[in-house]
Amino acid sequence: MLLLDTSFLVDLAAEYAAKKIGPARRFVVSRPGTPVCVSVIALGEFAEGYEDKADVERFMAPFKVLAFSRAIVYKGAAVQRAFNPKTAIERKQKSIVSF
Repeated sequence: MLLLDTSFLVDLAAEYAAKKIGPARRFVVSRPGTPVCVSVIALGEFAEGYEDKADVERFMAPFKVLAFSRAIVYKGAAVQRAFNPKTAIERKQKSIVSF
């Protein structure tokens, strides 16, 4: 499975708009039969760049949109912290606001 992030989607959309085959399109087509997915987070971030929801839906039609459970989100956060321990330390030093 390919899970595309927002930056990749922006590059891919730019290549389609320019009617050219660049690195993003080559990457996707070089993996025939592989499911291509985006997260609901990436979908939302990508959609910020468009006023017309229909344009976003047309572009996203070939991709499966994945929703994440809280467990998956926290697992992803742990992976991010492992790759950037400085950020985790800085965040520990800040208090958490209670609601």
